[in-house]
Amino acid sequence: MQRPITETDPTASAPAVPNDRLRGWTTAVLLVGGPLVLAFLYARYAFYGLSHPEAMDFAQLGRNLVLGQGFTTNVLRPLALDGASPLRMPDTTNGPLYPFFLALAFGALGARDGVAAAMSGLFYVATIPVLYLLGSRLFHRGVGAVSALIFALSAPALLYAVSARHVTLYTFLMTGLFLVVFQVLARWRDSAAPGDAAPGGALALAGILTGLLYLTDPDFFWLIPVVAGVLVWHGPNRSATAFRFGLPLGIVVLPWMLRNFLTSGHPFLGLQSYELWMDTRFYPGFTGYRVLQKNIVTGSGIFMAVLGKAFGNTGRVFQGLPETGPTWALAFFLPSLFFHFRDPASGVLRKLVLYSFLALLFASAVFVVEMELFFSIVPVVLVFAVAYLLHLMQQARFSARSQWWVTGLLALTALLPAFGSLNEKERYFFIYQAAIAERLTDLAQEGQVVLSDKPWMVAWYGQQPSLWIPAEERRIPEIRNRVPAMNWIFLTREVREESYPWQTVFDTFQQWNSQAAHARISRQPPPAPLRLEGTVVPLFGALQGFTTVDVGAGYAPPAVIGHVTPAPSRTRAP
Repeated sequence: MQRPITETDPTASAPAVPNDRLRGWTTAVLLVGGPLVLAFLYARYAFYGLSHPEAMDFAQLGRNLVLGQGFTTNVLRPLALDGASPLRMPDTTNGPLYPFFLALAFGALGARDGVAAAMSGLFYVATIPVLYLLGSRLFHRGVGAVSALIFALSAPALLYAVSARHVTLYTFLMTGLFLVVFQVLARWRDSAAPGDAAPGGALALAGILTGLLYLTDPDFFWLIPVVAGVLVWHGPNRSATAFRFGLPLGIVVLPWMLRNFLTSGHPFLGLQSYELWMDTRFYPGFTGYRVLQKNIVTGSGIFMAVLGKAFGNTGRVFQGLPETGPTWALAFFLPSLFFHFRDPASGVLRKLVLYSFLALLFASAVFVVEMELFFSIVPVVLVFAVAYLLHLMQQARFSARSQWWVTGLLALTALLPAFGSLNEKERYFFIYQAAIAERLTDLAQEGQVVLSDKPWMVAWYGQQPSLWIPAEERRIPEIRNRVPAMNWIFLTREVREESYPWQTVFDTFQQWNSQAAHARISRQPPPAPLRLEGTVVPLFGALQGFTTVDVGAGYAPPAVIGHVTPAPSRTRAP
């Protein structure tokens, strides 16, 4: 740790000796075994199911692949209803790579929550040795070891490791991409003949990794011109560089773009293209997915709303950056931007980090802010921050023991927030909501569709196609005519935030379920079913015919189920 920040490891290409081999094996075991044990222990503490909508969405996509249904989804968004069968709807919202890995895991171990969480944990573990190599190649082994330690113990990394989401996959791919790009730049730096250095294998791997990032999340489409531009601009033979990078990239991404064009009409981003006008005053958040395409508002008003959103989202990104990774890392990364590197390859890679950040910032500003995307560059930012920190400690003549004390303190600071993030109330509601959704596997028949405010929960736990409730209540009758198999309704307590009529529907169904539970416990006759009807409240008319179903929960179930049945002899409207 006593060498300058601009020096690389002089032993990187030296012949191996027995002590080096022993140190290498010890390092490998620590880099893989340590994070593996840590992720397992943290999962025992924090994992209680696929609580995030993305996790359930990806899991049901992976299960559909295993069942031989292709890349189809059971999460039915009204925006995607036009021209598609609700019982076999192609998914054009998510990238296919993470569901593909989930399908492999499900095929081998079964489609379960724990298997899905293990997949995200696997990519978290795989990122650690790649990060160590990146820090070691850019600077020296001390930077690589400290960066890997702090990243492995950071709260966001552990949370994503047990989330069953694709964040750990694209973080792993991004870290690998930076490592490969640095290898390419170093090869050009060390080339004796500037005109003939075009490392085809490394360039091809860079193109493949860039393409795989896009197949993991469509938002990384904006990274393609950034990586291509940096490599072509700094390459000694630009035409050869463009060809050797672009050909593998095209082989990876063009089939998926063609599929998106044929299924949604939008080749690059698929259904996510419509996020351009989401998160505005017209369509707050993701409510745009709950609107039929023919009802989309157009004109100058939406243009000005998008423009205003872009400025607002930019501010939101900068406010949320400190929570994306270890907060202190930004404090040392920002001044390192003004540090002159003797190694030109390190300087170019730093530029690529900044350009990648700007590409993700553009995607977040113009579309919808997803702060998790910025976590993908946290490992390489951590490398530069740690290198600058160690440089400062070297200038201050810190002893080796003091440096390790500082490292341990930073690692502990990064770890502590992970154990304060568990919300027991949310955990309780999720567990019981998921248990009620699982009842649909026994109640609903194949081919029946469930109307829900949490269609991803129904799709994964209930194993039924589920339509996201429309943003406009008056559109429900039209959608029911378009989807005649909509025989069930599944509502959670969060639907009360939609409107007062939705609150009334949920509260009335919940009260009936509580009465049914009380009658069951006291061995009394069950209460007469409630059936939605009437025209005074438009929502009741839109949901005409849905009848209460006993969910078998306790006094105040956090979710309710309804079923379309013929009107009983005695009915009551809420």
